[in-house]
Amino acid sequence: MLLRAALLAAILAAPGAAMAQWAAYPGSARDAALEAKAGQAAQQAGMDAGMTSTIAVTPDSFEKVIAFYRTRGKDVMLPKPPGQPAAGYERELPGGFRRGASGMEVIPSGVKVKQVIFILDGAADISGSKDSISIMRQLVGEMVGRDGLLSYPDVRDVTAIVRAQKQ
Repeated sequence: MLLRAALLAAILAAPGAAMAQWAAYPGSARDAALEAKAGQAAQQAGMDAGMTSTIAVTPDSFEKVIAFYRTRGKDVMLPKPPGQPAAGYERELPGGFRRGASGMEVIPSGVKVKQVIFILDGAADISGSKDSISIMRQLVGEMVGRDGLLSYPDVRDVTAIVRAQKQ
């Protein structure tokens, strides 16, 4: 399934209106299979009520895609996970979690992604937004959890654009 962190971030953005600010990224292609996976993941998590998601992918760079959307919405960097290195928009996905001397610690996965969320409807913050997009470079099409560890068997070198809207 689509990386839950990206999906949950898009869902938590509580995305809806502001159609005037939305525009599909030129040359991107909608991915119906990923939309179906994301919908199933949201339904399983009980977070699909009133939510619609549109997912498109492009081979264009993360920087080029965010430059296009920067004029259409307010960008919000995701918070850096505790104990995880992050540089700007780039972060390493967790490989799992363990209890350490200083509390919960992240086990590195080696999978690095760039991610940002854009609020499209003018809301003050992501929790109040009804229309947002999440942009991620290294599309993680599946995350598997087993025995407290996470793996990412479907990582693609494309930029994903996930629009989430809430009625």
